[in-house]
Amino acid sequence: GAADNILGLLMGSLGGESSICTHNRPLLTQLLLAATALFVQSSLTRKHLEAALQHFGPRVSLELLCVLPEQFDNRMIHLGEKRRAERRAELLDGLVEHVLGVFMGTYEQQSDDSNLQRCCAEGLQNWTRHAAGHCSGAQAVRLLHFAARLTASEDAGIVQAGAEIVTDLAYQCRNDAQVMTALFGPADVDGPCVLDALIGTVMATIDNPDTDTVKTLGSMLIEVGEGGLETLLQRPAVMNRLVPAMLRLSGVADLSLVELTFNFWASLELSLEELPDGVHDAFIPVFLHLFRVLLPRCQFPLHSVPAEERDAFRDFRHLIGDCLKDCVRVIGTSTAVSVIREGLLSTNAIDSWQPAEAFLFGLRTVS
Repeated sequence: GAADNILGLLMGSLGGESSICTHNRPLLTQLLLAATALFVQSSLTRKHLEAALQHFGPRVSLELLCVLPEQFDNRMIHLGEKRRAERRAELLDGLVEHVLGVFMGTYEQQSDDSNLQRCCAEGLQNWTRHAAGHCSGAQAVRLLHFAARLTASEDAGIVQAGAEIVTDLAYQCRNDAQVMTALFGPADVDGPCVLDALIGTVMATIDNPDTDTVKTLGSMLIEVGEGGLETLLQRPAVMNRLVPAMLRLSGVADLSLVELTFNFWASLELSLEELPDGVHDAFIPVFLHLFRVLLPRCQFPLHSVPAEERDAFRDFRHLIGDCLKDCVRVIGTSTAVSVIREGLLSTNAIDSWQPAEAFLFGLRTVS
């Protein structure tokens, strides 16, 4: 029919690896979008798709697979929800194993081609975001382990893709026991898990001058930790390995990253209210450490800053105040006041007003 004829024209245009369009990026992009839109809208089967992938050759096939899953969520393609879901199932069910093999295999084989490796990482990211529901538990675990490796790459684009795969899988597979066990370890014994690898990567890069990479990895760990808090509280050994990393992130220079940790601490404090006193008491040193880390962050800059920056810091300081209150609910008011008094006394020999004012702000917040 018409779809077969159009596919034939596209296959002729895209050709193999030596096709002229593979060296013309804008043209290649438009042809790939046309081909994937055709598959989504028409009645072409997965056999047609597999034949097209074989015809296009490795590099073009990779790019087509990168684009395909997101096209099912493209609202410019006019399909009803029922038909869209049917086409998604017809084309993607059973294709995941092939996709994982292609992307992961090519990534491993092309260690000297960072652009191609980045394409593979971004392709896996697209599949995770738009087609994770078509993965079995075993496939998701395999992808999770691979993504953890990507986060340790020296290429910022690959790190970004790996971090987003991890966070997407942690959320989309939160009810899959197999994935949660791989991510956080088994409930009954303490053993290595993917979270340990992620913690190691974050701790190894936290002092990296590339602040974008630190923020990418830190955001990933915070999101995974917050989303898995209920599970982590059932695995105290793993939680004890996560907490030092979270405390380090709460003390980094990038205030936007510090701010991201606040929801984790707030969620943890709320969870502790519902747990036995023994569990609550075990976290008192943690929140006391956090309280000591955050108090100096309330300090206004010692030098003059633009009004816009000063207003932004005021907003940030109020968020710190909320987190300080979370700390006080765990450590107690008397301990908090003692820490603030100790901090105030340490500012006596300092000429500037900002350090003392920061502790006074903390006192107002917890009073």
